[in-house]
Amino acid sequence: MPCRQRELGLAALSAERFQTNAAIFCRYMNKSDVSCRSFWQTITESQSPEINFRIPVQQKHPGLIWTAGRSSFQRPLCDLMNVREIPGGWEYAAEEKALFDERAASAFRVLEREVPAVFSCLCASIPYLLMARRDGYGGGSVSSRIGLIWLSPSQTWTDEVWAENILHEFVHNMLFVEELVNSIFSLSVQEMEEGESLAMSAIRRTPRGYDKSFHSAFVSYAITQFYLMLGRKKKALELIPGLIVCVDDLVTKKRALTRNGLDLLNQLVDGVLRFGRQHLARPEQPMPVT
Repeated sequence: MPCRQRELGLAALSAERFQTNAAIFCRYMNKSDVSCRSFWQTITESQSPEINFRIPVQQKHPGLIWTAGRSSFQRPLCDLMNVREIPGGWEYAAEEKALFDERAASAFRVLEREVPAVFSCLCASIPYLLMARRDGYGGGSVSSRIGLIWLSPSQTWTDEVWAENILHEFVHNMLFVEELVNSIFSLSVQEMEEGESLAMSAIRRTPRGYDKSFHSAFVSYAITQFYLMLGRKKKALELIPGLIVCVDDLVTKKRALTRNGLDLLNQLVDGVLRFGRQHLARPEQPMPVT
């Protein structure tokens, strides 16, 4: 798989990092199986054994699953949407499906052109996008369903918005795999939701659990780099204030991180500082992690 190590500006989000983690996970889970199944097969058997779809041999990008709410993807979709039952009105009309198929295909072409290594990883690790409408939501991912992404697009989504949302959820999956293999957080999910561990989210710009804000910082940075690749500097700069505040908060509350988590955060701090020197006249510098 051809790739540039720092295609999104951080080694933690590189194709090499994912490939290494995926190989470690597969070796561990398939130690009794000399055939060594692929990452998708292995993670699905581990987390989503109810799925009985087979990836078409000719598939060149993640497939859009429009029937997820009434197929073997139903329970995974509920988990991704964080609901017990699929909400009413989740299915899209035929004309919407046709429009979204075209826009998704355009978004995949954008990703393949701008971040080819990321696109290759996306295709290898996330073969399906589960399509289901839920008002007020754009989609989601969850650590218990690695390898699946839920999207809730609207007709206002441009090709770039499609690409941004796919990239957003892909970064979450990269970090889920990192946590699964190497561990990022030293505190429990409940502890990270408590007052002293709450950190400002780079995306929502409100206090959230430390793990959620940690994820938001990496997502924000990746999207910033993506928009710079597209020549959309103004769009990229809009994300920086929230990212700086978030990173500063993460550094202050770094007790929630393992040694590996600190290393990842150090990468992010260095990336934000590099960005500041290159694109901001007077960048605000987050406190270095030590």
